[in-house]
Amino acid sequence: MRDPELKYGLSVTGLVEIENLRQKSLARPGDVLVLTKPLGTGLVGSAIKGGKLAEDSPLVVAALASMEALNAAASEIFTKHGVKAATDVTGFGLVGHALSFAQGSGVGFEIEVGKLPLLPGVLDFARKPLGGGSKANEEAAAAHVDRASGLDEVRARLAFDAQTSGGLLGAVAPDKVEALVADLEAAGSPAHAVIGRVTAEGVGRVRLV
Repeated sequence: MRDPELKYGLSVTGLVEIENLRQKSLARPGDVLVLTKPLGTGLVGSAIKGGKLAEDSPLVVAALASMEALNAAASEIFTKHGVKAATDVTGFGLVGHALSFAQGSGVGFEIEVGKLPLLPGVLDFARKPLGGGSKANEEAAAAHVDRASGLDEVRARLAFDAQTSGGLLGAVAPDKVEALVADLEAAGSPAHAVIGRVTAEGVGRVRLV
C-alpha cells in the first residue's frame, strides 16, 4: 500500500480442528473450481472515489451487500462436502490468490472468464484499463498468466480486481460439485459459480480462457 496515512496492522492467532483445516496445497488435477462471491468490489470502490457512482446506486448497494455477507455459510457447506483445498479472495484479486493456490498445490488452474460471477453492472467500469491495486495485481501476475486467443479482455480484467471481503475459492471433487452448488443456492449465497478446473499442465500458472 502506498498511502500518506499511517496504517495499523495486527495478526490473529487461534486454534482450528485439524479435520476442518483447509489448505492451498491440496488441489488436484480434475478438481473443479468454485467461487462463492461476485467480483467487482475494487472497481466499485474506485468509481465511488472518482465520483462516478452515487453511494445509493444499485451497483453500490449490491457491492455492499456482497461485502457484508459473511463466508461462514459457504465455509460450512465446503466442510459438509469435504472440501479441503480452498482459500479466500481478497486484495490480491482472484488471479493472485489462484496463483498462490496453484503453486502451493503443484498444479495449473484454468479459469473461464465468461463464467465469473460479477456484480450487476460492473462490466461498464471494466472497459477501461485497471488502476490502483488492481493494476498492480495484473502487473505482478503477468509472468505467470497465460491468455487464450480471443479472450474477452473486459471480463478478464475483473479476474485481477482487488477485492474487499471477497468470497471463497475452492477446488472441489467433480462428484461433489452439483450438490455443493445446490447447497450454496439454498443458503442464499450472493453469487457463486463453477469458474474453471485444475489441470496437471501449466504447473504453478493460471490460464484465462
